[in-house]
Amino acid sequence: MWLASGPKVAPPNIIAVRVNSSCVLVSWERIPIGKRRGLIQKYRVNITSKIPNETTSREVQAPTQYLEIVGINVDSEFTITVEAANSKGFGPVIPTIPPQNVKEVNKTITSLFITWDVVPTNQNLELIPKYKVIYSLKSSKNDIHGSEVTASTVYINLTGLKIHRKYNITVLAFNQCGDGPSSPMLSVITDEDRPKAAPQNLSAERKNSTSILVSWDRVPNGKRDGTIISYRVNYTRSKPGARTMSEKVDKAKRLLLLTNLETDPEYTITVSASTSKGYGPASKPVRSSIASFVRAEPRLLFMFGIMLFLKNLIYLNVFLVFLTCPPLRKLHLVTENNRVSNVGHVFKQFHGTDWFNCLQACHDEPNCVSYSYQRSENANGLCELNDCGFEDLCNRDKFLTYSKGFVFQQIKTIIKKTDTST
Repeated sequence: MWLASGPKVAPPNIIAVRVNSSCVLVSWERIPIGKRRGLIQKYRVNITSKIPNETTSREVQAPTQYLEIVGINVDSEFTITVEAANSKGFGPVIPTIPPQNVKEVNKTITSLFITWDVVPTNQNLELIPKYKVIYSLKSSKNDIHGSEVTASTVYINLTGLKIHRKYNITVLAFNQCGDGPSSPMLSVITDEDRPKAAPQNLSAERKNSTSILVSWDRVPNGKRDGTIISYRVNYTRSKPGARTMSEKVDKAKRLLLLTNLETDPEYTITVSASTSKGYGPASKPVRSSIASFVRAEPRLLFMFGIMLFLKNLIYLNVFLVFLTCPPLRKLHLVTENNRVSNVGHVFKQFHGTDWFNCLQACHDEPNCVSYSYQRSENANGLCELNDCGFEDLCNRDKFLTYSKGFVFQQIKTIIKKTDTST
């Protein structure tokens, strides 16, 4: 085995003091006797500037243990090392340059594989430098959690890391003389995974008989395990064997209007979030029903829909809706094939709709006191919204006004009057 014959270590306790704007005084202590390997004859002081990366050296004869360096810009950044020599040559020094080309070549959700170039050395070969890898995680509270590992090679696999978190990494070479300068900081994010949790606070609001507005909040911090890129809303009719349908929603939105639904009494709805690795767990299901739509409308006290097939009135189907609005308010009469006479003045018409949307349109229109809905060859899905008209029909046509004393028998009388008028 080849052994160096120069001193085992470099002079300890190097101190650099600025004397003025262009002069630095460098001093050091003697090497311990047991590590000199003979009589120390001289010292060599190396000055390495960072920009540009240049090194100049000056020698000092022993026993002098200081050197005044003149003609340098002391405001610039530079590194100073000192070597000692006996009759056989110079001993080792601290590494003077940082590892180059530090990079991440592979990563998982909990590990980072880091490589770098070997630090060149012209020093004592029995002190080939090792490396320190310092990595830190910045928490949400701006705390820095740092760790340090040692490597004898020019690569290391950092394990046990947190999922999809940013780590700052630096590498330096060292030997028994001390640590060399650190490499520039490398910032790397561990890989993504699927979210651990579902979006929070899922809600579903029935807007009408065929649509539901679905909304939700973000996945909690610390549970996303990546960047959320989309959401998926699953909804299923409450019917045995019903197929589950899905809608994809962009990450910037957290609401979805489900339309063209069946007029089933209930739908079951869930939502899940996705990163680039796929979708996470679904939320707890919520249910939306026609009953919830009625409860959500403060102006509707009760809705009762019934289709009557009358022996003497073959084509007449009547749907009755009672309102909690002012006592003298037009009764909403919905008819098929037969129009209700004297219902007021028509101020809006809609074609190709259904009776429930006609009801909703009148409910949302402040001036609407009644409406009629017709399905026939000439008027397929015609909705007409009425106000009191120019003749104050609300007060004249008492048999069409609503009061708390209205009973079903009186409503049947209205049906007969309507039929005889046509």
